Amino acid sequence: MSTLDVGGLTRTFTASGDLSGQQYRFVRLSASDTVAAFSSRGQRPAGVLLNDPTDGQAALVQIMGVCEIESDEALAAGVTITPSADGQATLLDTTGDYAAGLTYTSSSASPSRVVAAIDCVTPWISA
Repeated sequence: MSTLDVGGLTRTFTASGDLSGQQYRFVRLSASDTVAAFSSRGQRPAGVLLNDPTDGQAALVQIMGVCEIESDEALAAGVTITPSADGQATLLDTTGDYAAGLTYTSSSASPSRVVAAIDCVTPWISA
């Protein structure tokens, strides 16, 4: 039996806009010490939002480590993920997207959550 150890590197930023519907999704830097929701695929992820702040509130973001994340689609365990246009995890299959994590569990359909190891400090871009 596995357990979810949510240890990892986290940081508190300021929320730009209402992020209350973005919990467990990737967020991006929008300004100094500020994160926002994704607005298109291919943006660089800052991490996964762990709480549900509104505009101007503290946004707790996991930058590296193991966490739960919402998925856009059915995902198998052991696949590389990238943020979709709305910040949910999706399969890395497009040139120019950031490889942001590796799934440890699978998901059946959207919306659901997977457990993944993420690295938003040094994500690589798919070629």
